[in-house]
Amino acid sequence: MKCSEEMNLAVFSLGSAGSAVISQVYRGGYLTKSETQEPREMGVVGDVATVFFDKDGNSSNISLNARSTGPALDSLLRVPTRFCVVAGRGKLEAVRAALKGGLITDLVIDEGTALALLDG
Repeated sequence: MKCSEEMNLAVFSLGSAGSAVISQVYRGGYLTKSETQEPREMGVVGDVATVFFDKDGNSSNISLNARSTGPALDSLLRVPTRFCVVAGRGKLEAVRAALKGGLITDLVIDEGTALALLDG
């Protein structure tokens, strides 16, 4: 799926298998039991709209993304404002990776996770 060239704002959160509220892509029955292991083996730390990414915010070489219904991350990167809302320290690794990959331009985050993010 491509983001429209006219789109100037994307609003999203980040999925993570390690968060208190597990991402819909993990709990929704979209992946078989063996497929739920594949993201971990490939170094996946999070997802945006069912598109998995690694610790560098990179989605290439993650074979499960071929089945994703969400926008390709390179397409998302062309949206001028990428507004992300995140809560919970279980998403800390995903936030770090998304920031590293430039996926987020504006971030709303809870205080505890923000402090943990700043602590490195």
